[in-house]
Amino acid sequence: MEPTERKEQAEQVKRKSVRSFISFVATVLVFLLVFAVFWTVFNARRQGKIPTFFGYSFSIVVTGSMEPDIKVGELLIVKEADIKSVNVGDDIMFVSQSGVIKGEYVVHRVVEKGTDEKGDFLRTKGVHNSVVDVDAVRSGNFVGKAVFHSVFWGKIFGFLADSRTLMMIAVLVLVVPFVIKQIIKIVRIMKSKDDENEDTEKKND
Repeated sequence: MEPTERKEQAEQVKRKSVRSFISFVATVLVFLLVFAVFWTVFNARRQGKIPTFFGYSFSIVVTGSMEPDIKVGELLIVKEADIKSVNVGDDIMFVSQSGVIKGEYVVHRVVEKGTDEKGDFLRTKGVHNSVVDVDAVRSGNFVGKAVFHSVFWGKIFGFLADSRTLMMIAVLVLVVPFVIKQIIKIVRIMKSKDDENEDTEKKND
């Protein structure tokens, strides 16, 4: 074998090794991301909370109290914030402190902002509701400000947030790269055999 051929083969091996390493790292990163999302969603549900990633909470609207501005089934993204940064007209998320929905996450619009002997407070009201909420929102039960909502992404997120879907994605992330790798091996073996048969035929001729 000529030195040039050996050099070319060495370069090919090197390139294949780099590609394999990059593919492995990408697979691991995707798997870790899927696992992190799955664990965050699972852990949040177990604790009766909503999933939060890097200061942003994601949830699906389940009541019509904010219609027509925010509809049932929409994806709602809420950003963590200081209660002092909220202004009248902002849509905020908070944990209800009374009534049949005590402990539930609620998104309503701020209609009043003030301060009393207990500190800063916000008065809220659902767009569709006729009366202002009974309890004021304070820093203790304030979650953050709504920054985005979408019907389309609500359908996507609702599907992806399902635990069975997340498990399926996790399995695919593990299985698909392995299957692809095996297919590539089979194709290479078949190609190698074809090349050997061609060489044999040429020698026989």
